[in-house]
Amino acid sequence: MIWQSFDYPTDTLLKGMKVGLNWRTGMHWFLTSWKSKDDAGAGDYVYTLDPARSPQFFLYNGSTPLWRTGPWLWPSSAAETTTSDVKINFVYNQDEISYSYFFDDPSVITRVVVDSSGLFQQLMWNDGYHQWKELWSAPRYLCDKYGQCGKNSICSAEDDYSDRFECLCLPGCEPKSSRDWYLRNGSEGCVRQQLGLSMCRNGEGFVNVGRVKPPVTPDAAQLDRSMSDAECKTGCLRNCSCTAFMSLNVDGKGIGCWTWYGDLVDIEWHTNNGFDLNVRVNASELVLSVAVLLFLGSLLACIWLLRRRKTKGILYTYIERFDMLFLAIQIFRT
Repeated sequence: MIWQSFDYPTDTLLKGMKVGLNWRTGMHWFLTSWKSKDDAGAGDYVYTLDPARSPQFFLYNGSTPLWRTGPWLWPSSAAETTTSDVKINFVYNQDEISYSYFFDDPSVITRVVVDSSGLFQQLMWNDGYHQWKELWSAPRYLCDKYGQCGKNSICSAEDDYSDRFECLCLPGCEPKSSRDWYLRNGSEGCVRQQLGLSMCRNGEGFVNVGRVKPPVTPDAAQLDRSMSDAECKTGCLRNCSCTAFMSLNVDGKGIGCWTWYGDLVDIEWHTNNGFDLNVRVNASELVLSVAVLLFLGSLLACIWLLRRRKTKGILYTYIERFDMLFLAIQIFRT
């Protein structure tokens, strides 16, 4: 076969088509937006695989990343994941890294599109209205935007209508610009607190940050499928350049070890899912994390007692939402 259209998907991915990379042939499957809704020329937005930083897909505007899927728990060779009626096929071996999808119901007509406006969309044909309906798209919310809160920070926003600042520094870090942070501009991110304490074999440890989208880092993250959870922690602790680690189940065959080096970028907190990220902190931060956990535990106990007694106190005035409180507990628990 000399040529086939499925190898050149332009702006649309149909069921059975691939996005990814074939190492052996050099074939690169990616999506490119139209210039406009009426001009099918190559536009500015590209959805493509980035195999260098733990295989994952990025949506770019030119060379600027706008959104990413997050690193996938790639199986050893190939696997199929089923969600409702859709089947997701992953391939990751010495010849190929790719993603494709299928539907069991042949009457379902769907497509994935990189729109000329910069949205990555999943559309389904509605036969009753004779038009495409959007099922899902990204980037849609504040925290969908790549690096919304800069380096060494977490973005936590359920929607764009919340009146609270969506950015929060990682444990052991502080805003790079206090003024920008006060003005609710988190683009400069956070930096390590300068406490004069070494984090290289000096009593340092890790603080668990729960339910997050794994970060990216300018330096390569490594995935070792042969290490246990304890070995993963020990290995990262011994390497003074290791800034975070994550233990996870890989391919249903046991624990794998993911480690990061350098600044951590594009971490997003999720309400109901995500992974546990263990962030390296100095010895004093470990002590502080225990103290904060005890304080938050006491605060929750007070709230529970007030609710039980049906007492309307000042706590109800100031604690209108609990999601950030739970996030703080996740960050500061060890």
